[in-house]
Amino acid sequence: MPSSPIDVLARRLEHVTVADPLTDLLHLPALAEVLDAVPDPRSRRGRRYRLGPLLALSLLAVLGGATSLVKITRFIAGYDPDLRARAGLLGTPRLAASTLGRLLAHLDGDAFDTATCGYLASLAAGVPLATTSPPSHRAELTGLAVDGKTLRGSRTPDSTTAHLLSATRHDTQHTHARQIVTAGGHYLFIVKANQPTLLNRLKTLPWRNAILNDRTDESGHGRREIRRMKICTVRPSLPFPQTAQAIQVKRRRTGKTSIRPWVTLPTVFQDGSGTATHVPLWDRKVAAGTGSILKRDNALTVRCDSKKFGPGAPLPNTPPEKVVNYKGACIFPKAARVYTMSMSHVRMGEVAKHVNTAFTTPDLTIPTRTNPSKVFPGNWNAQPGSPQRVRLERLYKGAKAPDGRTWYSKNVAEKDRVCEDDFPNAAAQGKECDEFPFAVTYEGAGKGDGNYSILALDSSHNSSKGWHRAVFFARYRVGGGNPFWVSVQP
Repeated sequence: MPSSPIDVLARRLEHVTVADPLTDLLHLPALAEVLDAVPDPRSRRGRRYRLGPLLALSLLAVLGGATSLVKITRFIAGYDPDLRARAGLLGTPRLAASTLGRLLAHLDGDAFDTATCGYLASLAAGVPLATTSPPSHRAELTGLAVDGKTLRGSRTPDSTTAHLLSATRHDTQHTHARQIVTAGGHYLFIVKANQPTLLNRLKTLPWRNAILNDRTDESGHGRREIRRMKICTVRPSLPFPQTAQAIQVKRRRTGKTSIRPWVTLPTVFQDGSGTATHVPLWDRKVAAGTGSILKRDNALTVRCDSKKFGPGAPLPNTPPEKVVNYKGACIFPKAARVYTMSMSHVRMGEVAKHVNTAFTTPDLTIPTRTNPSKVFPGNWNAQPGSPQRVRLERLYKGAKAPDGRTWYSKNVAEKDRVCEDDFPNAAAQGKECDEFPFAVTYEGAGKGDGNYSILALDSSHNSSKGWHRAVFFARYRVGGGNPFWVSVQP
């Protein structure tokens, strides 16, 4: 069965004779008025044409043989201007098939059925259909683009600043061009993406063969800007009146990215002092003790790298736009990097609860140890200066322990040993053993001090934790040897 209702309607119209010529459709204005009662799904700012005339003429196009959105727009554009004016569509319509398709897709089907059925019932009953307000009397909406500038240097002691205001109709560019040429003048118009047909035609010109007419190379504001200009003669068939030449201007920027001298840091520093405040990037004054001596050697540094960070795809067959990879970034290395976990997270809440147990009740963790009690580092919420507030440090890739094995393999081996002893049925129950501190840190289970916890958790939560942690490492550029902390939230 065809998915398009146009195909179904076409089969029904095989033995139906449509009014010919179309100007014999006496009730077209009334139909447009009836369809105007259908709720318009468009935003008020995006309405160029009335909904009723659009629907009425679209219906007329389908009855006339249009079988696609493109053909519907062509039918409407090809109708006699008087017919379109009777329906309420004034001027020369410029309809896009994609825009018309979105309008029809968001239309209220029930309201449309109610309007059309009421219209057909009135025709069948012989009730005269009169328009409440003749479409021809409706004023056509005119779209204006308004821009304004303040004239620099225009303010004097005896006068106020001069403001320039301009307004133009974008649909009259062809008319303006003809008027200028007729008066013996010349024009220069900028072509942008709002005129796609003209822009595409200009792109097909032989720019590679055109000579370079001008090139400028300027530096300023911490960057270098290069402009190249070419001129090419155009063909007479270009869809713009009296066009003789086209100019191509290409701009390329290179060099350093400018950094503002003041920034807002929504975090605190590694010593736990300070709040979000405005901090200068250089010559930062810092009070020395209780005296009035100020030091200027504590400039807030920025660290940049071009390394590729990221976990990649969270799941197999992930769309490219969902793959998380960050290549190159700048950070403030003195700012603390805190990995926040939530115990109410639907995909990794069990892992956050495990870490919270290690922080709050270390004696209940596995393997058990009470003398001395375990101390888990990396707790951002602990008191500054306490052993729990000591940072975690991410492993360097391939970092070797004194016994020759890598630190990561030692952490994983110790985790697997405890898992086999205390959770032998974890795999059969769909669980995996999670460890804290993480295996990617020097403070992991392989360190040998016993300050670690192993717990069997839902395998999906454990996998999700690994992916989210990798995203954190990528965004905050936590590489080998870099410190970070963990904060567990409800």
